[in-house]
Amino acid sequence: MFTLYKKNIDTLLFVNRCYKVKLICKNIATFLLAALLLYSSQGLAQLAPVYPPAGGFRIDGGLKANTPVVGEGDWVPGPAGSGGFVLSAGGVPVNANTTGLKRDLFNDGNDNIFTNGSKFNDTIGSLHWFPSSAPNKNDINNAMYHVSKDTSNNNQWIIIGGDRLATNGTSYIDFEFLQNTLVRNANGTFTGGGPAGGRTINDLVISMEYTNGGVAANVYFYQWKALGGGNYGFVQFTPPAGTAFALTNGVNEDVPFGAFGSNVYQPFAFVEAAINITKLLASTGDACAGLSVKTLWVKTKASNVTTAALKDFVDPIPVSFTFGSASISYAGPFCAKGTASVTETGIAGGTFSASPAGLSIDPNSGQIDLGASSPNTYTITYTFNSGNGCIKTATATIVINPFPNCSITGSDGPLCPGSTGNIYNATGGTIYKWTISGNGTIVGSDSSNSVSVTAGTNCNAKFTLSLTTTNASGCSSTCNKDVTVKDTIAPVITCPGNKQLLCSAPSDTSKTGVATAIDGCGKVTITYTDSATAAGCSGKAGIDRKWKATDACGNFSMCVQHITFIDTIAPSITCPGDKQLTCGGLSDTTHTGTATAVDNCGGAVTISHTDAATAASCNGIPGIDRTWRATDACGNFSTCVQHITFIDTIAPTITCPAPITVQCAGDVPNPDTTKVTATDNCGSVTRTWVKDDVSGSCPKIITRTYKATDACGNSATCTQTITVQDITPPTIACVSDVKVECGAATDTASTGIPVATDNCGKPTLTHNDVTSSKNCYSVITRTWTATDGCGNTATCVQHITVTDRTGPLVTCPADKVLSCGQSTDPSNTGMATATDNCSSGIDINIFYTDAPAAGSACAGSTNIDRTWTAIDASGNVGTCVQHITFVQNVAPQPLSSTAVKETTQPSTQNSTPNQVNKNNLNTDVSGLQIKAYPNPFQGKVNFRIVSATSGKAVLEVYNILGQRLAIIYEGKVDAGVPMDVNYLLPSSKDAMLIYKLSIGGKTTTGKIQSIK
Repeated sequence: MFTLYKKNIDTLLFVNRCYKVKLICKNIATFLLAALLLYSSQGLAQLAPVYPPAGGFRIDGGLKANTPVVGEGDWVPGPAGSGGFVLSAGGVPVNANTTGLKRDLFNDGNDNIFTNGSKFNDTIGSLHWFPSSAPNKNDINNAMYHVSKDTSNNNQWIIIGGDRLATNGTSYIDFEFLQNTLVRNANGTFTGGGPAGGRTINDLVISMEYTNGGVAANVYFYQWKALGGGNYGFVQFTPPAGTAFALTNGVNEDVPFGAFGSNVYQPFAFVEAAINITKLLASTGDACAGLSVKTLWVKTKASNVTTAALKDFVDPIPVSFTFGSASISYAGPFCAKGTASVTETGIAGGTFSASPAGLSIDPNSGQIDLGASSPNTYTITYTFNSGNGCIKTATATIVINPFPNCSITGSDGPLCPGSTGNIYNATGGTIYKWTISGNGTIVGSDSSNSVSVTAGTNCNAKFTLSLTTTNASGCSSTCNKDVTVKDTIAPVITCPGNKQLLCSAPSDTSKTGVATAIDGCGKVTITYTDSATAAGCSGKAGIDRKWKATDACGNFSMCVQHITFIDTIAPSITCPGDKQLTCGGLSDTTHTGTATAVDNCGGAVTISHTDAATAASCNGIPGIDRTWRATDACGNFSTCVQHITFIDTIAPTITCPAPITVQCAGDVPNPDTTKVTATDNCGSVTRTWVKDDVSGSCPKIITRTYKATDACGNSATCTQTITVQDITPPTIACVSDVKVECGAATDTASTGIPVATDNCGKPTLTHNDVTSSKNCYSVITRTWTATDGCGNTATCVQHITVTDRTGPLVTCPADKVLSCGQSTDPSNTGMATATDNCSSGIDINIFYTDAPAAGSACAGSTNIDRTWTAIDASGNVGTCVQHITFVQNVAPQPLSSTAVKETTQPSTQNSTPNQVNKNNLNTDVSGLQIKAYPNPFQGKVNFRIVSATSGKAVLEVYNILGQRLAIIYEGKVDAGVPMDVNYLLPSSKDAMLIYKLSIGGKTTTGKIQSIK
């Protein structure tokens, strides 16, 4: 067992220092090494001294180069630095021959895992698999490996790494190196190519332990051995100290290519190790032993015993590793030309030698210069240092074959250009390849010992025939033969017969014939040139056609053919198009066109014409038939006819009367064609009225259309616009202002209707009333509007004043006879009532005044004449008098009443108590007097009170509805002493007010007028 513990690193370092520095430490070192081998311990985070990657390979449980030490290599790129890497960030190997990353399903029911009962020590045939999920602590996602060497002493190393899904507990990951193939079969079995239980003796297992919470990892080594009796199994062995070191990650580590669905390894999820394979193999008993690996198999198990149950695995990985050995090979066999390079595997840096002599080989690279070597069979020996002081050799055989002889027999020429069947033969070799360049081609097979050549058509030009012949060893030689192609005899030429052609006939050789020629060497090129001869009446020159026959070498002969042209065909004439001219139009050829003609011979053509009259059209002008004639120089002629007619397609010109505007529809004039002007290019014109189109209302637009028509029915129209627009408002004369009594009718039948007239008809009358109140009367402002059909209006205003000049009708209570001492209060004697033609009951103010009357039968009591007064909203007054008589004994009396209705405004009051002044009420009731001034007033009014007796006075103000507005004064009044009281009206509008003064049992009232 090879176990690594952090606590022993200092001891190991001490041993190394002692061993190297002082020989006297040898015994101590031996003792300590023995102790270390018992535990096989190794320290944390060590650097494997290999290349690649640059900077060695840091074993620290992490994956990134330049971390934590800049300049040191690792699995994947890290921060900037010189340290190299062997996998890209995506997990792609930098060199797939030495490095690999294999991925396996994880936490997946379809993962391939070992069946229960599959043990670490079983033969390949005893192992089985099935799809299921592996235990989390044995579940692999990534397995990686890298093979490199220590350049300082040529030792070979392998770096391995793997992971697990869960980090609880201890588990193991095995890297098995097999010298033969291994295949996973679809039926749940495995097939191994090794002869010993599917493996090969000395197959190697390197097992790494995932520690349970520790960082340093144990590493175990096993070899497949024969156990006797036909049995095989893994046997553990212990390599020398420093052969291997391993570490798990104690902290989170980045995984750029991903692991278990993340990009981070949790602590203790990843383990890696570096193993010095050279030392490892030496520890197995043979210091110079080697191992060639074809398969790498990564597996997990539950413990480190040989009967441990196997869990998860990565499919077997085909590899080609050679540890502690080397091999060389050359492709061969070769021919004595060029170079040959060696294919080398395993340990590099050896030297090359060969036997027998005669081979030119580079001793360091193994490259052979074939051209400088003699054809022969050679043995090449590669001598190398496999480490541990072991010098080994590897051999290879190389064969260099000689080239065959090469020669060509056949004619060197000269050959006729284009000649065929020229045969050439080869000597030497067994395989032939013919090629040709220059003035010739190969016909038929180019791979037999003879070849047929057709000479090219070029004269005085050679062709080169080349032959490559190959012997039975595959070596080839090439030889060439130059052949001349040449001809000096002119062809024999024969011209076609002379020709007479129409001048329009084609003169190409397909119509006139082609010369023929023959030549001794074959192909002849025939050409011709034309020269003109004198022309006849056709005007077309004849042709002397000189033919020339030229062979491939430029030899030529000539003959002449004579071609003449005649004319028997009339010219082809084209009349100008038929013309329709408007009357008055010019019919000369400059306006109607000229015939054109072409002659088959291309000569001059004379064109003339004659005219004949035809029937006239609607415009009365006869037409023309114009006959055109074309005559060529040989007298041949042709004719055509042009028809010219005179038509009228031009409409007359028409001008309508100018637009007009009228006020009323009755002002619109009737259509009048005499006011329309029209002319025509051919004669008379008929003018008609077409229609009137009306649109709109105010204004109303009349579009009047007139039409002018000529003798051929051409017509034109124009329009006159007549605008009917009434802009004159009506006239209106209002009726006079009127005054009516309240309650009288104010409708238009009673107050009058204005008279309105309009220039275009009868206007419509409407009115609008606005009523305003003015103290004791109201005014209706009646605005009359007269509107005509186009919305023009005129207005006038009538004022209707509604007044109330009739006082209320007052009904007194019945006269009353009282016993002596009875109360005269109205509650005992009765209350008056009043009605009014304009005011309602709440608008009538009723009060009374008492005056003494003679004839009282009771001592101390005076008969009373009680005057009841009613004032309506307009201040009109009505009164009645109730008589109250005192007697000793009261007999039952019938009730009676009197009523007085005032029909005029009351006159100004005098000192008589029963008279009322509506503007200045100054009543003397048993010595009670009050005066209001100014009256009417604006804002402020003054009252002067004089009483014959002293007492408490109350002065109140009411509106016309009898609602009290204010108590102006409430206090003592001294007899005979005038008192002034002021009242400020809070409103600025016009109002009729009632005031009331009471002193003791006496009361007097009056009216005041507030104006703005």
